[in-house]
Amino acid sequence: MPPPKLTESALIVVITPYLWTFSLFAVVMPPFMILRRTPSHRLEFCIIFVVYILFQLSISVWAEYLNSAKISNFVHRNSMDSVTYVLSLGINIVQLIVQTVIYTQALTGYQLLQSLLDSVMQLESDVRLHCSAVFTFCSMRWRFHKRIDAWLMIVCVFLPQLTYTLGTTTLTTLSKCIIVFCSILIQMKGVEYCVWAQMIQELLHLVQQQLIHLKEELVRCERMELRCSFFAEIQANQKLLARVWDLLNRMERYFCIPICMLFFYNGLLIIQTIHWSYINFELDDLKLRLCKFFGDIIYVHMLYIIYYYKHYLCTYKSQIYDLRILSPSIAFGD
Repeated sequence: MPPPKLTESALIVVITPYLWTFSLFAVVMPPFMILRRTPSHRLEFCIIFVVYILFQLSISVWAEYLNSAKISNFVHRNSMDSVTYVLSLGINIVQLIVQTVIYTQALTGYQLLQSLLDSVMQLESDVRLHCSAVFTFCSMRWRFHKRIDAWLMIVCVFLPQLTYTLGTTTLTTLSKCIIVFCSILIQMKGVEYCVWAQMIQELLHLVQQQLIHLKEELVRCERMELRCSFFAEIQANQKLLARVWDLLNRMERYFCIPICMLFFYNGLLIIQTIHWSYINFELDDLKLRLCKFFGDIIYVHMLYIIYYYKHYLCTYKSQIYDLRILSPSIAFGD
């Protein structure tokens, strides 16, 4: 069976704006490169994307170097212990490492990402072919807006303001803006993870609704011929569940390393924010204290969301396992 066209996949249409946002921060390649099936001008676009990544990485190293130098001067000037400098230097190094991992995955993992998107398109086409329930495009888009855009707003609106305010006061505006951009870039990987988790949820929801529909029809059916046809539909449903399971496992392998590093990075951010809040506690600056307080809340919220969606994926596996067990029991009338 030939792969479905892009216009036939509602999920791909819904996530395309998110892919463009991620490509702006070099988290993934632009959608026209990932979804393009012909290799025309691919090499030229790849070279441009590599140059764009190297430019981002170089200015990130420059900004983090200036930040570390300013913090070192602040520590020596105030006769503070070395823990403050080591902690700040460590978070800067970890940030550069996480950025490098994200850039490397964007360059080397685009074929795996393209394979995952092709699997999503083909699986969605097959699920809708067997599914009797009707789900509108607007309802699907609304679910994505409700569950993804809230965190995207936190990352793109509230987090930059806090990062800029919490930055070293002796840094220039340009250096602060670069650090803010890098912090958004890293958190975008978590947003991408949530987008994929929501796609799995949409596919699983379609398969689950079809199984519920088959169960209701099987209860009302009394003719043996029709029962045999329902049994064939249940077998097809089980095959679709197996493909959703395989897609989920491949998605977890794709996000394993960057999400684990993002979780560790956000934990270090919380420790550093609390540490600097104690350092500046003697400063009579209510605005600075409030910003650090809300910074802790947002970083904890980001850790919670990553854990929440990781738990969501485990729940998806449990649902798939339950549905695969439930399908034979429906077929045999248990």
